Amino acid sequence: MEDCIFCKIISGEVPAVKIWEDENSIAFLDMSPAVKGQTLVIPKKHVGSNIYHAEKSEISEIMEASKTVSLILEKGLDVERVITMIEGLEVDHLHIKLYPHYGREHEGYPGYKFVGGSEKENSELELAKEEILGGCE
Repeated sequence: MEDCIFCKIISGEVPAVKIWEDENSIAFLDMSPAVKGQTLVIPKKHVGSNIYHAEKSEISEIMEASKTVSLILEKGLDVERVITMIEGLEVDHLHIKLYPHYGREHEGYPGYKFVGGSEKENSELELAKEEILGGCE
């Protein structure tokens, strides 16, 4: 796509700090990171950002690439895990955001907050399940 910033990065028209690539995917450091090492993994072929509209092979390739890059980040930054986010709201090109998780004890911890609600009874959860599954019929 002509106006796609990620396609321009792939073609070399726009510079990026690449940390990994193979024949199908490329990984580069986010230019506006929330944490050190925040990385984007994208397919080299333009695919729309809604992962649920992508082909099974495209999903498999990007997830395998993300796994490889995640392991690189874990080892390279000495972090226990990498947080994965798929939302694709800013750029309409499939991409996985990888956030190295430095842990709560790390100086400068940005405070990833995946805040849950109050604990639910099983009966409440069953009602929610029925509502969800019922909405899929």
